[in-house]
This record gives sequence, structure tokens and C-alpha cells, in this order.
Amino acid sequence: MHVLLIVVSTILAYFVLYSPQPLLPLFSRNLSVTETDAALLMTATLLPLSIAPLSYGYLLESVSSLKLLRFSMLLLSLSTMGFALADSFPLLVGLRLGHGLLLPAVFTSILSYVSASAEGAQLQRIMSFFIASGIIGGYLGRVLAGLSATYLSWQFFFFALAIALLICFFALGNLDEHVRIRTARPRLNIVMQVLQTGARVRICLAALCLFFVFVALLNFIPFRLTEIHHNPSESLAGLMYSGYLLGLIGTLAAGRIVRLLKGRANTMIACFAVYIVMLLVALIPNVWTLFGALFLFCPSMFLAHSVAITAANQGITRNVGVVNGLYLAFYYSGGVLGSYLPGFVYQRFGWSSFVSILLLVAVVGLLVTVSYRLLGQKD
Repeated sequence: MHVLLIVVSTILAYFVLYSPQPLLPLFSRNLSVTETDAALLMTATLLPLSIAPLSYGYLLESVSSLKLLRFSMLLLSLSTMGFALADSFPLLVGLRLGHGLLLPAVFTSILSYVSASAEGAQLQRIMSFFIASGIIGGYLGRVLAGLSATYLSWQFFFFALAIALLICFFALGNLDEHVRIRTARPRLNIVMQVLQTGARVRICLAALCLFFVFVALLNFIPFRLTEIHHNPSESLAGLMYSGYLLGLIGTLAAGRIVRLLKGRANTMIACFAVYIVMLLVALIPNVWTLFGALFLFCPSMFLAHSVAITAANQGITRNVGVVNGLYLAFYYSGGVLGSYLPGFVYQRFGWSSFVSILLLVAVVGLLVTVSYRLLGQKD
């Protein structure tokens, strides 16, 4: 029962995070804002995620993980209801910022509860469920929001999501409230020691480039559809993210792929190479070509991410929390930058220039990964 609740909580949290993405053109039209301004609905939520991994350690050391999870789910429910009722763009952005402040608490408390409630093979199984739930939630959140906007209204989806979050809040009351969050305070001297490790810094920079390109492309695909498809629906925009589901393969098959390619560094290099090729394919002004490109682009991101975070943890026995916090801070910082800055290029110069910027960042990520490989970091 507790595994099911954790899976449902994770899926709903990712609904909150990603469901506005296919609706960005709709918000742009209805609220008379530019494409770049509309993208703030994603940027505002990702921004706290880039800071929280290093700051939550100071706030959550003595908080019950279950209590934190329930409280966060309740506030997510209320703020999501507010999002459905809001009629001004600044208020929508403010509510999305609130989502971004609450989601790290949800993810942190779920991981803490799982790690303290299971061990061995059971822990690995539940962690796999957690990762898979995130991918499924990211996909279904986009698709269901798009379908709702097309056939009902975009507000209906968020009303339903708010009710689901509220039900989850009450259901979580049935779990044992005994787990405490264990996080390491990111003291400056420890952070500096980690940053002095050249290999880990390269991994973090590669992760920044990885998520920068991923979020940028997925954020502005709905706007690209309006250029190459006559009057595309929000449901079509949501279905464009179907390649996201193949991230399950990239994540669950990571170990086998690493062995096949003889090391994590080689695997990440291959992923960046696929990134570059698929970005070039995305230049072709055809909906189905773009749709197909995402079926290789998305699993490459999830594969590289799972491999990179494992590489960042390689060989460490102390300050694991700080290392993971730094990695996630770099990773989500890439998402924040990618969700907003390339929009200025797209808005002023168009899709080809936008993709060129993403290609440049992808090449930087590839070169950083090659330098990591040249340090002798094969595994």
C-alpha cells in the first residue's frame, strides 16, 4: 500500500511540474504575452529546484518526512486550485513559483521515506518505481493537460489535479510517521572540496548542458508546432512528448548500455552525439519528423542523466548528500537557463537560430564529457 501511495504522489508531483508545458501557446494567446514570457510558467517552477538541493539541508534536518510530504501535498492542492482560478499572468507565474518551492520538499521527503523504509533488493525496486513514476508523470501530465484543453478546458485539468492531490494528502495519513529526513548541510568548505575535483565538476557541467538543451527544446516545441502545422490543438502538442516514455528504457537499461559501450564516459558521449543529430533533424519543418526525433532525443537525456549522477557518486564515501546536491543544482540550473534564455533567440530570430544555440550548448556538453573521458574516467 505504501509503495502505491509513493508512486501516486510522485506521478502527481510531476503532473504539477510539467503539465503547463504544452499549454504555453494557449497562455501566450489568451493572456497576450510573448512566447518568452509564457515560458516563465516553467522557469518559475524550475528555479527553486536549482537552489533547493543545497539549501534544504538547513531546513529539513529534524522534520518528519511523512509530515513534510503531507503538508506539501496539501499546499500543492490549494495552489493548483488557485492556478485554475487565476486570470492574470503575474498571478499564474507567482503560483508556479510556489509550486517550485513545494516540489523539492515533496521529492526530498519521498526519497527520505523510501530510503529509511526499505533496504536491499526492495529499496532498489522502489527506487526504480520512483524513477519510472517521474517519467510516466512527466508524460501523462503533458498529454492529459493537452487533451483537457482541447476537449474540455485547461482549467478542468488543474481542478481535477487539485482534487487528486487533496485525496493523496488524506491517504498519506495512513502511513507510519517515523522517518526523519537525513540531509547533509552544504558547508562552504565541503562544497569547495567537491568543486576542486575536476572529474566531478566536468560531470556537473555536462549535466547542466544536458538539461539546458532538453528543457529548451521541449519548452518551445508547442510554439514550433504553430509554425509548421495549421492550427495545432493542445492535445497534439501534448502527444508530441510521447518519446518521453522511452526514457523508461534509457533509465532501466542504463547498466546494460554502459557495459555495451564500455564505460559511463563513452555512454554520455554517445548520448550527446544523439542529441546533436536529433537537433539537426528538428530543423526539418515537418511535424512527424519532429515527433520521431523526440523518440531518440528523450531516452538519450534520461540515459545520460542516470549515468552522470552515478558517475558523480563514484568512489565517494563521505559528503554524499553534498555531492548529489551540487549535481542537482547544476542540473536544474541548466533547466532554468534553458527554459527561458533561448526564447529570446527564438522570438527574435526564429527556429533555426534557436536550434543553433541548442547545438552549441550540446557541443559544449560533448566536449566537457570528452575531457572527462581524457582524464581517464572510463567508468
